[in-house]
Order: sequence, then C-alpha cells, then structure tokens
Amino acid sequence: GLEDRIRSVLTAEQSLPAPGQGALGIELVAGDAAMAAVVAPLDDPGTAHCVKAERAFSRALGGSCQVPLGGYAVMEEGKL
Repeated sequence: GLEDRIRSVLTAEQSLPAPGQGALGIELVAGDAAMAAVVAPLDDPGTAHCVKAERAFSRALGGSCQVPLGGYAVMEEGKL
C-alpha cells in the first residue's frame, strides 16, 4: 500500500547490496513437519544458492559488519 511513496528504484548496478541483503532466513524446530510444510512455498533454491555464494565471497574477503563490502549473485539460465 505504499507504492505511491516510491520515487525511484535502485538497481544492483546503481547500489550494490551487501552479501545476502534482502534474503529471508527461516528457522524451524527439528522434526516439525507441519511447520515445514507451511513455510515450504517460501523456499527458492536459486535464491539460496545465490546467498550461499555471496556469503562465501564475503568470508573469502574477510567481510563483517565493520567491512563495507557489496556482492550480488544472480542465476541466469540455471547457472550462477
């Protein structure tokens, strides 16, 4: 309901995000099959693959909350 307040949309080329920025992580109690079924539609294997790559990139460069680092992985035609 706030679309009318958006003045511009920044692309990754204009403002490179931090590795994993914007990804949603979900934790479940082990063995809770009912809740796993509820959140299963939120799982996107391509996004998970990209986030893992971005986090590996960040670790390799010593990234932390104190290090200004941007990284943005994308899947194209099934490839990272």
